[in-house]
Amino acid sequence: AERLEFAGLYLADHFDALDPVATLTYAAGSTGHVSLGSLVAPVSFRDPVMLARQAPVSNLTRTSTDFWPNKPESHGLHLWVNAQVSAWFGHFVHPDWDMFQSGHTMGLYHAAGRAVSGSPVYVSDKPGTHDVEVLRKLVTPDGRVFRCDSPGVPTRDCLFADVTKEPVLLKISNVSRGGAQLLGVFNARYAETGTEPVTGAIALADLSEGFIGERLAVYAHNAKELRVLAEADRWEITLAQLECEVFTLVPLFDYGFAAIGLSNYFNAAGAVVEASISDDEKTHDLLLETGGNFLAYCEAAPQEVEIDGDAAPFDYDPATKALRVTVGGTGLSSVRVVMT
Repeated sequence: AERLEFAGLYLADHFDALDPVATLTYAAGSTGHVSLGSLVAPVSFRDPVMLARQAPVSNLTRTSTDFWPNKPESHGLHLWVNAQVSAWFGHFVHPDWDMFQSGHTMGLYHAAGRAVSGSPVYVSDKPGTHDVEVLRKLVTPDGRVFRCDSPGVPTRDCLFADVTKEPVLLKISNVSRGGAQLLGVFNARYAETGTEPVTGAIALADLSEGFIGERLAVYAHNAKELRVLAEADRWEITLAQLECEVFTLVPLFDYGFAAIGLSNYFNAAGAVVEASISDDEKTHDLLLETGGNFLAYCEAAPQEVEIDGDAAPFDYDPATKALRVTVGGTGLSSVRVVMT
């Protein structure tokens, strides 16, 4: 009993020190952006830890063991454990998936996991060893992150599978801005001698409850491929050992336009602050968080595209229905797409 009381006092002091720091960088009701290097509350679901946090300022809690750069078998397990714990405990704590190293061989894999996690994003690379191209998929030029709205959780078809041993892809679903959803797909298996590729598929059934629409415009970030999925459709995907893909899924309605967002980010739809459509369903106005490679699905070539009120060049592919526009700057930008 004395040891438990001591542990409680120690942990209470520990959290009293860390909570204000976490709150400054990850406060409830903030804009949802987190700077790299944010300090967050540590892991543990043991009773003394949870009970010591009486009336906490922050409920941010580590949901896995550490990132182990020198244990290749740990990387798939790391994402799987975080997603599983988020599914069960994410109703009353905000999961923290721990740091990772962007310059590590598995940096892109972990970055994709953090993009769908809803967790803070922070890295622990030594100075001069960061992979800037990996970080640019997560972080804006001024250091903000497009964070998902909820904890990332496994889809139902992999919830009760051991994805580190069974030939089942780990699929992690989350909600982005404007009704869009994000789906991270990972081969979490590892063996020193290699493992066979794993094949699976994504479909509307993978999405979180509350999705509106019968068709989806779907963009695969790594493959740079844009498709439309109807309710009964499946997009088959095969991933080799410790490979990944991130899909942005946006409702596609009868007017035939769906803004994917900034395709250079894993969470492309997270860059879309506002979206509206005119009464005649021909003019689409969007407000973007920053500049980048804007991508939308358009069933017909647009008549005109404007950026901040000025006519802008655009590229339209009639085969894939992909509309691409380069948006400059690092601040808010308005994009208007006028259909014929």
